[in-house]
Amino acid sequence: MCDLVVTENGSVVGTEKGRIYVKLHDEELTTFPSESLESITLMSNSTVTTYLIKQCLTKNIPILYITQNGKYLGGYRGVTTNKTSLQRAQCELFNTEFSLNFAKKIVTSKIKNQISLLYRHKSCDDVSTDIESMNNLKKRILFCDSIDAVRGYEGRAAAVYFKGLSRLSGEFAFDCRSRRPPLDPFNSMLCFGYSILYNLFYSLIETKGLNPFFGFCHADGDGHASLASDLMEEWRPLIVDSSVLSLIRKKMILKEQFTKAEDGGVYLNKDAIKTFRAYIQNKLFQKNHTVESVEEKKSYFDFISHQVSTLIRAILQKDFSLFE
Repeated sequence: MCDLVVTENGSVVGTEKGRIYVKLHDEELTTFPSESLESITLMSNSTVTTYLIKQCLTKNIPILYITQNGKYLGGYRGVTTNKTSLQRAQCELFNTEFSLNFAKKIVTSKIKNQISLLYRHKSCDDVSTDIESMNNLKKRILFCDSIDAVRGYEGRAAAVYFKGLSRLSGEFAFDCRSRRPPLDPFNSMLCFGYSILYNLFYSLIETKGLNPFFGFCHADGDGHASLASDLMEEWRPLIVDSSVLSLIRKKMILKEQFTKAEDGGVYLNKDAIKTFRAYIQNKLFQKNHTVESVEEKKSYFDFISHQVSTLIRAILQKDFSLFE
């Protein structure tokens, strides 16, 4: 199955002879069998042909519009796409053993990925003690008997992680994690990147029929898609944190490209936003990753889409072991 994401401005998405195509100025960028299409996400000023829109509505294939900053705007859906039974099953599993196992898996995977990021860069600074401390906290999560306990260890690991991350950041070093507003350039990039990731998860979750506001780990809140926050946790270090470090080290973004606002927050300027957004999009959608028994390389977005699909199977069968 294919979740098509279009990022090139001016692209045209259509169908011909049983195949989906994406063209830019008459040049074919990609093509694949129409029966494998699961969704279309437009992150650019692109066009979907009227015929394909009708086909998608008939087959209940969603077409979504997302800004280049990752904000979900809306889209087209067929009249029979209501997933009531799935969302009822999703709600029934809240505050159950399923929820606890979900929280343990998400948080341990997140800490594992944070450790991997520190380890890859530890030659630049000694973060061995931080890694050891985080490994110990990760092991304790397996014995937690409540989600609050899991979140407690997550918070302690995060404090150690961001201290180590700061030491790896050179002139972008920061005192602590800050948000709403971010108080320094490094935190500014983290906040912007997490916002893109959050909105991407929001749209993908909704596309596949889950309710993005019914999470298992994060607390409910008005306007807060807690399931999107849950699922994005383990991907933060892989996609956003690693990108921020790379942009700094490659000097693709400089400290002079940030401005301080009246609220005390520090924000990227237009040029930095453009550079950062392009880098994150490439990180998400570039098919660089080899998977055993699969010839075609996969992108992080492919892995994320697959993970959401496995969560749906796990929810419907009430079997957490199906979640990958």
